[in-house]
Amino acid sequence: MGWNEHDDLRRDQLHALLEDIVEQLLAEAQPDAALFDSLNQRLADFLRTEQRRAERVEQRTRDAEEGRARIQAARSEVAREINGLLVGRTLPVTLVDLLRDTWSQVMQMVFLREGGESMAWQQSLDTAMALVVSVDAAGVELRVEHNRQTEAALRSGLELLGLDAAAIVAQLQAVAQPQRAALALAEKPQLSPENAAPVAEAPMQAPVVELSVSD
Repeated sequence: MGWNEHDDLRRDQLHALLEDIVEQLLAEAQPDAALFDSLNQRLADFLRTEQRRAERVEQRTRDAEEGRARIQAARSEVAREINGLLVGRTLPVTLVDLLRDTWSQVMQMVFLREGGESMAWQQSLDTAMALVVSVDAAGVELRVEHNRQTEAALRSGLELLGLDAAAIVAQLQAVAQPQRAALALAEKPQLSPENAAPVAEAPMQAPVVELSVSD
């Protein structure tokens, strides 16, 4: 680490202290032991203060480095889990955006706060999977109740991010649309391709998630 204004100030303070000590010694024709003890105590106090300051700076530096490492680990784990859900699936655009841009933040926060072995982390994974399953048109058994539970879990996660009520409602409505479309499609008799109704929202091939890292 290079010198900064604080380093210069402390260096000047030490220089001034040493000059003062020398001047006091030169001013005494025969310095006694008490004077030496007093000057030594001043210098020792200054050095102890500087040592404590250096230790605090070092600790803050270590904490910052450990914090960056933890954030990187969380982002990597979240990206890996979301990739596993999205790659190879064709999903509605709104759901992909939600998982990639918003729910990934919930997962990262949970990972950092609770750890990768916690129940809260597993619940965040389960909610992500439930969102994917909720727009799968195959089967209707328990689908309505499943979607209701997924909505409740999604709402809790979005509240964790501190989103306002309007933003949360908008996210929930965006997910509800493809869920209703999938449920309606599953309840209808199978039609021939030429007679099939178009899906309410065009799906997209899920992209690979790459979360950026910032200091």
